[in-house]
Amino acid sequence: MTDYHRATNEALKFHLKARSFPLDVIGLARSLGIHLWTYRDLTARAGIFCACPSEHGFTVVSPKSDKKAIFYNQCDPKPVRLFTVAHELAHCVLEHRNRSDDEEKEANCFARNLLCPIWIAQAKGLEAVDDYTRVFGVSGTMAEISIKQAHSDIKWTDPHLAASIVQAFQRREHQKTSSPPEPAWEAFDRAEENWLYGFVG
Repeated sequence: MTDYHRATNEALKFHLKARSFPLDVIGLARSLGIHLWTYRDLTARAGIFCACPSEHGFTVVSPKSDKKAIFYNQCDPKPVRLFTVAHELAHCVLEHRNRSDDEEKEANCFARNLLCPIWIAQAKGLEAVDDYTRVFGVSGTMAEISIKQAHSDIKWTDPHLAASIVQAFQRREHQKTSSPPEPAWEAFDRAEENWLYGFVG
């Protein structure tokens, strides 16, 4: 059975701890001890061409140490890479093991609430698809789904958590300088570049 309540609230909790918005999903994964690799890195480390189980990304969990690694396709457009990492992060956070249809639905729900939290969308007065793509850095498809699922996401959110997220967001907004917010995909690219530099260097 799909647990949308848990998927929604586990994703939204990260917005309470976030120091800025949009959320840095690569930094978040690293803070949880999850390693990230591109498909290019995977091929380079293996020394041969590797057939990946998914076009966009997948997660590996070590059966001995329980260490986790997310692999994603660096050739995908930025919004797709952003969603892929968020989706795979959901499998790690929610401790999925079977990759059943229910777990995939939970991962999509988690990723949506991590990237396009309805409570922040409402606080910023976002309503249109273009607003979501501009502010959250997601694809048009993801924006449409987020808007369509807004009522469900509100329904599944714990009320106290929702209020705390709005308060935390407003506090961060008040403390901001006059510089415009960084689009999500630019934050993703910057984190990705820093991480890759550390890997190569």
